[in-house]
Amino acid sequence: MSLLICALLLAVPPAIAQSKPTDAEHCFPAKDIAKLKVKLDDIPQKHRGYIVPVAAAKFTVKDDYGMPKRFVYRLDGKEINLPISQNGEVKNIFAPQTLSQDGEFCVIDPVRAAAKLADEGAQTAISFSMGVEAAYPRQSIYSLENLERGLTDGRPVYKKMFGAMGFMVPKLTHVSVGYAAKNPAPKIEAVKDGVKIGGLVVEPFGKTWVVEVAQLEDIGADGLYIGDNFRVLEPGVSIEKMKKFGFTIEGKE
Repeated sequence: MSLLICALLLAVPPAIAQSKPTDAEHCFPAKDIAKLKVKLDDIPQKHRGYIVPVAAAKFTVKDDYGMPKRFVYRLDGKEINLPISQNGEVKNIFAPQTLSQDGEFCVIDPVRAAAKLADEGAQTAISFSMGVEAAYPRQSIYSLENLERGLTDGRPVYKKMFGAMGFMVPKLTHVSVGYAAKNPAPKIEAVKDGVKIGGLVVEPFGKTWVVEVAQLEDIGADGLYIGDNFRVLEPGVSIEKMKKFGFTIEGKE
């Protein structure tokens, strides 16, 4: 149930960014990201002890020119470098202490600029997306108490994330186990006193698997075991409600 707050196509078409062809800069305002950080910082402390909002920014390359050379935050002529991992992730876009609505984020991408100068017909395409996830801490066994606490704490987090539409966030009843790639047979099982028991229904939805927390108590379990290298565990709702809110197996429409 991640919240996608922006998706910007960079390099093409040039009209979507403030471009400087000579140094291959493509910039966009920091306003929305700065406003989101303020909202998340305003979450009451009583709901911040377990569920943690995690910013997830990423570049996705759709051509043959690789990752941009640099990604920076800039304010009043000073810039802070934000490293891009090999798979395109920007680990913490909220990191700059000077993050302000007056600042901007800039992509420094000379390789694509050179390709365009050499061949006006060159096809270049790279996208940047940024979302926020309300994540449970990583562990292999989650007690029923911890899962239920996450459902309680997760709702005010989502309400802040959705801003003016926060009133639409329903009661959270399920958890979603997310993977970087589709996993056809994840090790997600109910446990009782640390021992795995049967009867748990786990439903697939794209790259995630969804579990109704209430059924753990119904089948006599006291926790949930996740054995694979999952990417994130989030509080959420049923697949039916996710579809109602416009979520698809590829993300939110």
